[in-house]
Amino acid sequence: MAAAAVVAAHIPAGRQLDWIDEHPSITEWLAKPSTASLASAVLQALEVTLPAGSWFWFSWADAEERDEPQAEIDSLRFVLRPVSEGESA
Repeated sequence: MAAAAVVAAHIPAGRQLDWIDEHPSITEWLAKPSTASLASAVLQALEVTLPAGSWFWFSWADAEERDEPQAEIDSLRFVLRPVSEGESA
């Protein structure tokens, strides 16, 4: 998730993510803008490491606690998917 957040921060739409103000220097970590191949690789990494029904999702005490990480992952996917599909950032 952290790597996905760094890549998303380098996409113009990613600058609207809630946490970006807490880490303003994150936008200096990579070349801009993030490429389609990088965004695609990050989305694939999220799918492989955090698939639906995996240990990550069952490691929370209750469903309510899963809402926050799910919302964060969904927001990263929302920012990364258009770029990975070749749409302009």
